[in-house]
Parts: sequence; C-alpha cells; structure tokens
Amino acid sequence: MVPSILGFWCWARALDRVPVATASQVLLLSPVFGVLLSAAVLGERLGPALAASAALIISGAILSYWRRPVAAPAAPPPRV
Repeated sequence: MVPSILGFWCWARALDRVPVATASQVLLLSPVFGVLLSAAVLGERLGPALAASAALIISGAILSYWRRPVAAPAAPPPRV
C-alpha cells in the first residue's frame, strides 16, 4: 500500500511541475522499465524480441514527444 501511495504522490508532484502531456510520456515507458527490472531483480534473459519491442516503445515515446517547429506568424500588411 505504501508504494502505491508514494507513486501517486510522486505523480501528483510531477503534474504540478510539468504539463500533463509531458508527464504522461513517462507512462509509455512503463513496459520498458518493467522488463529491465525483471532482468535486474529476477535474472530474466532479455532476448532480441524484447530489445526490439523496447526500441519500438522508446521510439514511439520520442516521436509523440517531438514537436514540429511552428512557423512564425506572417507580418500584417502595411497600412496605407
């Protein structure tokens, strides 16, 4: 129960500091962290399929976070 409360508290703190759209990008990385922790804690093997899956998830997170440059507004026409 304490880890869940701590996790929700950290999430609320993150939402106070950054926009929701930015903070939600961390949720996309949850499966990657789960696989890495299972390898570190439980000694599970990371195969090529898991590495490819992690690469696709990270690529998707980067693409959704990446913003296109916004063109500067055109100058208004001169008044005559």
